[in-house]
Amino acid sequence: MLPGGARDARRFRAAAQGRSLGGLPPPSSLTCQGVFSQHAFHVGCLEDKASDISLVAHWGWAEAGAAGSGADAASSPPSNELWLGCFLRSRREGAPRDAAPLDLVLVLDTSGSMNCTVEFSRNARIRMPQPPAADAGGQRTRLHLAKEAVRSVFRRLREDDRLSVATFADFGRVLQPLEMVGRIDLQWLLATVDALLPMGGTTLAAGMATAVQAAELTQSRDVHTGRRHRRAVFLTDMEDARAEELEAMVAEQARLGFCVSFVGVGIDFNSDVAEQVTRHPGANYFCVTGTDELQKVMVDHFDRNFFPTVPDVQVSFQSDVFDVAAVYGTPTEAKKEIMAADWQPSLHHVYPIAFQKQVKELLLCWRRRFHSRLPLSLAQRVLSCLAPPARAVLHLGALFPCRDLGDGTVEGGLILVQMAPCKDAHTAAQGHIRIGLEYTGVEGRHVSTFQDHKVPLQALGTLPPPPSIVLRQGILLRHFVEVCRRYLIEAASPRFTVAKLNEALRDLEAFHKGYEAELEFCPGVREDLVGFCRLAHNHCEELLWMGR
Repeated sequence: MLPGGARDARRFRAAAQGRSLGGLPPPSSLTCQGVFSQHAFHVGCLEDKASDISLVAHWGWAEAGAAGSGADAASSPPSNELWLGCFLRSRREGAPRDAAPLDLVLVLDTSGSMNCTVEFSRNARIRMPQPPAADAGGQRTRLHLAKEAVRSVFRRLREDDRLSVATFADFGRVLQPLEMVGRIDLQWLLATVDALLPMGGTTLAAGMATAVQAAELTQSRDVHTGRRHRRAVFLTDMEDARAEELEAMVAEQARLGFCVSFVGVGIDFNSDVAEQVTRHPGANYFCVTGTDELQKVMVDHFDRNFFPTVPDVQVSFQSDVFDVAAVYGTPTEAKKEIMAADWQPSLHHVYPIAFQKQVKELLLCWRRRFHSRLPLSLAQRVLSCLAPPARAVLHLGALFPCRDLGDGTVEGGLILVQMAPCKDAHTAAQGHIRIGLEYTGVEGRHVSTFQDHKVPLQALGTLPPPPSIVLRQGILLRHFVEVCRRYLIEAASPRFTVAKLNEALRDLEAFHKGYEAELEFCPGVREDLVGFCRLAHNHCEELLWMGR
């Protein structure tokens, strides 16, 4: 299953493959979550088909800084890292959407920037006098692609679904009030959409306000009391840098059950804003740069992209010798939280080692002093006060189903966790990790489960065996994202220097050379890496030519 946020890295791929008329893409165009969503992982067949969600976890060691087992061993003693690969599986993977009808508000961006072609980028260093439009060589504009989306979505709507169509530029307006699909004058609506012309500025908050208005007006007079999915889908290039007001509106509506998806139209799609505003439950974003990608997002994967199957999910990590160092593949970071539960003997093995030693000393002192065991009720009160346990928690919000490729293989859904040993780890023979899963089921029932994993610690100072294929994929993709983003971040910095860019470029080339054999596990990465290295080379040469 997939959390909200980035669902692809198509903008970065388009630039790396030379399909963009601009220069470098922004750092936000490349995220681990977006890259993971474009790759297949063999995690095994779903065994628990009774629960709404089941947890599948892999763990393994890799050399520090390595993308997998293909790195050359260092001459110094190896320093190894523990990685967890977590997947949340659902019985609804590969199944059509549930029986609940949909209230869908399509929001079209009709601002002047939507008159640019899909390939045009304002980041181009060699600028054109005017943004190219559809009359040049028959190239379609972003607005043409958005209009295609309105036409295509009708193929996936049911008779009991309701649809509204709105537009926005400087201001928003409703073209079609929210109405049952079977009652809409389709010929009139499509003709009205086809006649739209691009003009004005881009005010995403105005579009959001209009979408909320359309949904609320119908809801206030709606006599239907059953459950309905409620979602707004924006078709926009998001060329609006003012994300604060939009993000506040998205957060408020997510709390009320009205969620938002952004379909970024064109290579110049503003992924910075999309990344910021889709960190809220039920929100996600995509990028489309052509008809085939539009078909996948709006038609082929319609049921997976816009219908969360579980509304509220969190995953927690607790260990005696490890701390969560980093999390990749989610729009939110893990946060340390203090558990409110009292100390329990069954949880003692995942408490910090230092605390376990204190407990042992306390129990020995009690026995020596009173010649009896410390009563369990008193032990719980004392030990709960001594060390309230902390755990790292990922609040994932609503989850969307993964694409089920069959034979236990899914597309995306990886949550990659890097674990760091604590200072007392060397004193233990093995570590314990408890991975907890909590969610609100479809029927509103709260469910809480956990898995315990024992991890031998001998690998901390030796060359470890290679991790599983799934973990090797995840670690490699994470490394790919990190080295590419480093160059993009340096290039986007107002204080960049050619020396730092050249250093980042050398890291790119070293990654390509060092992990050539590993790239076979991740189809498409080799081509993206070669293309991006070429793009970075050209960028550096252009800066040198300009005297920077």
